[in-house]
Amino acid sequence: MKKYAIPLLLVIIAATLPIRFLLGYLSSYQYSLHKREELAKMDDSDIHIAVTWNLPFLGESFKKGVDLALEEENERGFTFTKNGVLIHKKMVVHEFHNDENNNRRVIEKVVRDSSIVAALSIEESNQAISSSVSYEQYGVLSISAFATDRHLTNHGFKYTFSILPTSREYAQALVRFCEFKNYKNIAVLYSRQGTGGLNIAINFSGLLKDKDINVVFSRSLDPKQHDFRELIYELQQHNFDAILLGAKGEIAGRVINQLRTMGIDKPLFSGISMDDTALWKLSGQKSNNVFVASTYDDTQESEDVKSEAYAKFTNRYGEPPNFAARQGYGALRILAAAIRKSDSTVPIDIAGTLKYNFKNEHGKNFFDNQGRIVDKPLYIKEMKDGEFRIVLKPE
Repeated sequence: MKKYAIPLLLVIIAATLPIRFLLGYLSSYQYSLHKREELAKMDDSDIHIAVTWNLPFLGESFKKGVDLALEEENERGFTFTKNGVLIHKKMVVHEFHNDENNNRRVIEKVVRDSSIVAALSIEESNQAISSSVSYEQYGVLSISAFATDRHLTNHGFKYTFSILPTSREYAQALVRFCEFKNYKNIAVLYSRQGTGGLNIAINFSGLLKDKDINVVFSRSLDPKQHDFRELIYELQQHNFDAILLGAKGEIAGRVINQLRTMGIDKPLFSGISMDDTALWKLSGQKSNNVFVASTYDDTQESEDVKSEAYAKFTNRYGEPPNFAARQGYGALRILAAAIRKSDSTVPIDIAGTLKYNFKNEHGKNFFDNQGRIVDKPLYIKEMKDGEFRIVLKPE
């Protein structure tokens, strides 16, 4: 019997090799990419879109904006031409979110679903960069609505896009604001939650080389900390004109509240992280004299505020759309316009349309060949009793 053991073992191994190879292929990036394209081409398939977030204070608003755009786009419908025949489709949105910092499980769920052709996300820059690797490998078109780190798009991925300026562009707008206000001495506080706060702090400081503006105090904030009074006392020992606060959500609100409570009424300014009217409540209604760089014009005369979508959102939810809601609305409409122009729901076709000579039919949204939106104007807004008003327009 022993003399047959080795040959028998070899036969078993040889017999199982095709099965192992098949199972390996079925779980591979290549199989997923081709399966996704195959499903997208089917005449009777809907256009499946993932909406992902792990920032609770922004995610719900983001989804509301997506839902409003989804309703409008499906009312218009999607019509494709195939062999001279018209094919009608609609968009279906799948919601994925995780309130934890680790979004790995969310991304795994998205890429495992081969029917999903694109993902719209609102997440930290470092997490968006990590997600983009998986999306690229599995052939999912990805549009980031919150990440500002240039490293998200500077590696030449085919499927990755961002609809926001970079941290450096935000910092440039804030330096211009400081010159406009004649601020000479700046204190910098930035949260260690994600990389957004650090990026804006580094870029802002790096742009001061030839400017008559100095950073006189710089400290990082522990996102797990609740009491910042000791740090604020240290800050009070310095002479400064304004504070750059690279923080968001509850942390930003808490810091502002404690700064004001301890008698620091100097102006605070920031980028995307504080572009949210919820800051008024989060700070205990103490966020007056706060300025943010924003891609949105909140004046009553702006096309955005006068739009039908703005009014529809306000009537439906009882409040105007905030930054996250506008990003969700805009991201889905850009995607829908690219799908129509591509006459295809295949991710690589849509990506090619976005990267080369694409102009969104709903506005001037151009992407460079790396997937970053270009020529996006930045306004400086001031919070006044819970509402924003424009104080400085783009040059």
